[in-house]
Amino acid sequence: MIGGIVSAGPRADTFRMLAESAPLPETQASLTHELEAAQQRVRHLVEFDLLTDLPNRSGTIRQLDQLMESARRVGGRIGLLYVDLDRFNNVNDSMGSSAGDRLLQTVARRMRGLLRHMDLVARVSADEFLVVLPELRHPSDAAGVAHVLLEAVRKPVDLNDQQVSVTASVGISVFPNDGMSSDELVRSAVAAMHVAKQSGPGTYQFYAPSINAGASRKLQIENELRIALEQDQLVLHYQPQVDLRSGAVVGAEALVRWFRPGSGLVPAGEFLPIAEEAGMMVPLGRWVLREAIRQMKIWDTLRLPIGRVAINVTASELHRPEFAAELATLLAIHELDASRLEFELTESAAVKDFESTSACLNALHSMGVSLSLDDFGTGYSSLSYLHLLPVDRVKIDQGFIRGLTPESDSIRIVRAIIGLARSFCLRVVAEGVETRQQSMLLTAEGCDEIQGFVASRPLPALQFQRVLQSWQQNHRAFVSSSTARRAG
Repeated sequence: MIGGIVSAGPRADTFRMLAESAPLPETQASLTHELEAAQQRVRHLVEFDLLTDLPNRSGTIRQLDQLMESARRVGGRIGLLYVDLDRFNNVNDSMGSSAGDRLLQTVARRMRGLLRHMDLVARVSADEFLVVLPELRHPSDAAGVAHVLLEAVRKPVDLNDQQVSVTASVGISVFPNDGMSSDELVRSAVAAMHVAKQSGPGTYQFYAPSINAGASRKLQIENELRIALEQDQLVLHYQPQVDLRSGAVVGAEALVRWFRPGSGLVPAGEFLPIAEEAGMMVPLGRWVLREAIRQMKIWDTLRLPIGRVAINVTASELHRPEFAAELATLLAIHELDASRLEFELTESAAVKDFESTSACLNALHSMGVSLSLDDFGTGYSSLSYLHLLPVDRVKIDQGFIRGLTPESDSIRIVRAIIGLARSFCLRVVAEGVETRQQSMLLTAEGCDEIQGFVASRPLPALQFQRVLQSWQQNHRAFVSSSTARRAG
């Protein structure tokens, strides 16, 4: 300010420019419309799945909460379906993620097209969907919807010029019986879905309170088993395999046992299926392999006559690219020959992804490891598998041994298995042999080896060691007396 006069310098020019550039009313309306549209796009991105354009989990759960509040006031029911595509990863792995994306989009369109306008369907994870059925008149109506959805999912989809079919497993829960909150209702449907998946592909299952009890116990065992692996609560027991002609202990099967703190021995049939379902068979198998090889080295140092040790393996273990290298390293560390190991694989596991399994087994066989087909006679029992796999032994399933008598159907099955094995120059081991009569019948039929309580139950390493020492002493005494008689 000079002499009380305000300068009309740059500031005035700025105000004039701003005034001239101010938007007209219609321009302001356009900007407001664009802003609202942008906000709607953001909300859509937040609440909808980009791939399928279905609502996502968070948005659907909010709507479910509102529907449950309304149903609570009028005493209504709501059905909830948790849909999981079976073996969806097979499509991704074999055909690529773009094919998997197209499959998901097709399934999403089919599901949406089959539901009522008021029903909700959302994609809640990679291959899982949530269906909400408001105003459910009767629980059986939810089962009808589940059946229709399963049929729609099963229809072939054209992917990369191939017709691909998938199935789904569906768990059903109903408000208010199976949960008073959205979290409880979803948990109940998920638990029922897992039961459906165990029943076989393409099935649905209603939630029942016993499912939760079973699921809780399974989760507890799974968590405690992980701790058991870390804290060395597992042990191996060894069951001898006896040559029927000489009576010699020619090998043993290593069987994992879990002594759970506070509750004692957990049956293998209880924790092994849970370990497999939880994806724990690889670390568990790695522990078994390390422990068995370590123990074999101890017995070698003591010069005990243990021929080979058989270890059960799963297809998931064999398909690990590093499996053979890890085995070679363990054998080198303990200076143990690969021929001292035998891997037991069930028929069903052997034919799963047959080409990959066959390649793995041939690589192991070239190292010197032998292979035994376990539970033989209960699975495929195909001549082609015996011909194509590097099998050294077959183990007759104990189900055929349990009822073995001279007049039983079992004796004819055992005779056929032994004859089949002979034609392929394979040795035969019968497991679950409990009586002397069974042992004598197997000897008469030409079985090579037996394993079962008639010889010994599975024993901890130290007790099994005493069995080996006792057999060694008896064998030496027998050889000495035979030599003396011949000299006399």
